[in-house]
Amino acid sequence: MRFGAAPPLPVIPEDLHWRPVVMVGTCYAGPIEDGEQVLRPLRASRTPLLDLVGPTPYVGFQSALDSTVVHGWNYYWKSTHLPELRDDLIDVIAEHAFSCSSPRSYVAMFHLKGAVSRVAEGGTAFGNRQASHAITLDGVWRPGEDFGDRDTAWTREFFAALGRFREGVYVNFLGGDEDPDRVREAYGDSVYDRLAGREDHVRPRQRLPPQPEHPPGIE
Repeated sequence: MRFGAAPPLPVIPEDLHWRPVVMVGTCYAGPIEDGEQVLRPLRASRTPLLDLVGPTPYVGFQSALDSTVVHGWNYYWKSTHLPELRDDLIDVIAEHAFSCSSPRSYVAMFHLKGAVSRVAEGGTAFGNRQASHAITLDGVWRPGEDFGDRDTAWTREFFAALGRFREGVYVNFLGGDEDPDRVREAYGDSVYDRLAGREDHVRPRQRLPPQPEHPPGIE
């Protein structure tokens, strides 16, 4: 699910460009007729401004919004996992999601559970498997635009407002100015400690530059 202005993509009518919208993205990997059945309740619940759901090659689905996050633009983001949606959490999201300044900034929320939650916590290096959702708050502005300070502040304030709901984070969604403890938060204590010990054991002579995805203290 994406909260933000409708991007000026060729498949979106011009009268919707830059209009505040909620975009619901879906992916069903299986027989088309089964996917249509799964989507039927969603389609019946509301009348959308635009329905672009249909059979799509996976690469096409994966790259559909690439032109809205162009290499060379400016980005500032924060992310966290969330519990099941409830009224007080929905209120926070609704209050902040559309208060950014740049028309290119957006919020993306991903439903988890499913296959993710069917593996035991600590069974792999992917942490926080029982979280219900992941959310990323993405400030985006082009070089030369003056949205940077405002949308960086928007991202930080939104993230702070989500503080009491946080349930970990996906390590690939960590930004460049995170508290180092967030790396441990991404894996959980037991997995983090196992990874740190394993990397010291497997690569004792290799010196790695500090990276956000590596636990602090590992070189």
